[in-house]
Amino acid sequence: MTDLTRESTARRRLPPGCRLRLVQHIPFLTGLDVIPARAESAEPGLDLQMYTPVLEGELRRYLPHRVATIDVEAEGEEPRFRLRSAKCRLWDSGAGVLEIGYEVDVTGMTCQELRHAIDRLHELAPGRWNETAARCADRFVANLGGGKTAFFRGFRVAEPPARGEAPDVTETGTVWVHDTLIFSGLAAGLAEEIADYYTDGGARHELTMERRRWPLRLGLTACLVTDDVDCRKAAVRVIEAHQALWATAIEYDRQLFRVLAKEAAGKGIRRLEDELDELLRVQRKISDLASKVSATPVHLSRLDQQLWVAVHESWRLQDQIDGLTGRLGALRSSYSELANRIGTQRSRRLSYFLVMFTLLSAVSTAASLRVFVQQDLQPANADSVRWLLIFIGIAAVLAVVLVVFVARGYGRRR
Repeated sequence: MTDLTRESTARRRLPPGCRLRLVQHIPFLTGLDVIPARAESAEPGLDLQMYTPVLEGELRRYLPHRVATIDVEAEGEEPRFRLRSAKCRLWDSGAGVLEIGYEVDVTGMTCQELRHAIDRLHELAPGRWNETAARCADRFVANLGGGKTAFFRGFRVAEPPARGEAPDVTETGTVWVHDTLIFSGLAAGLAEEIADYYTDGGARHELTMERRRWPLRLGLTACLVTDDVDCRKAAVRVIEAHQALWATAIEYDRQLFRVLAKEAAGKGIRRLEDELDELLRVQRKISDLASKVSATPVHLSRLDQQLWVAVHESWRLQDQIDGLTGRLGALRSSYSELANRIGTQRSRRLSYFLVMFTLLSAVSTAASLRVFVQQDLQPANADSVRWLLIFIGIAAVLAVVLVVFVARGYGRRR
């Protein structure tokens, strides 16, 4: 879209028969570490192919799925935005997603006026829904249990500091707001211009089903033009699934960056072992996330599959997961090298003590043999006593030398 066309579209008034539904997705982290591997039967997260109920139920456990849903009560509506639905859903990856749906009154509005109104609602969304997300996170934790983990911090609302006060550095969950605009009642040519305008030239995808076609534009904002109810529902649920996956991937990324930025791992072999165990646990979770993302599109119905591929390619989720695995490999290599170095140091120190004890054993054995073969060894025999004292003195000097040598080497390595 050229600048001239964009300005022309911005001044264009939306036609009288145009209808708009705005859906906002707000993902957040719940702090749950262990989540039951079950899916809601009444409202599945994704529409699978026509499998038998037994196979479908088994597959849903190993694909991204919703675990629980909470209906959210909300008050106060913005002008022209009528709140239609507000739900909070927990996904198996540990992320929660607030889904807020609005019916928008676009009567007499130009495209630019509508865009400014949506941008204003977008800016107000975090402050309006943060407290709701925090309550839902606490409710999920209370109802489902599961432990906390160092790689998943609980969601907390970060209040702005008062004047003169230091900022709050409490750990916060990953939060953003994503807008999905679903238009209906638009002519084909006008639909293309409007979708391109609201997504700032986002990638164009064409959805097909039963000889019908619907244009979909995906950028930082998603825009879909369709009169089909099933297509609208499919677009919302696929975008919601990607929001949950992206929130989980971003949280892992943030934590891996922090660990990589540390100057050194924990001191001591016991501390290092604990960190290696935590790293192995995170590696398994990231591998599980990557396998679910790669396996999902094969099992989806045709419409959900088209939407999944379009969103996956436009938002480059695979690049994010590849980056996760790369950083995890670098971290694992760093820890392995550190473990090998600590093991080498400990082996060297042990070898010093082994040499010392070996020398002491040799001297003790020689002294014992001397006593055993000396037939006329008596307390009054001065030569025998003198030789015995010489052996003992040599052993003591060697022991002192080895102890000093080991102590100096240990001090240098510290």
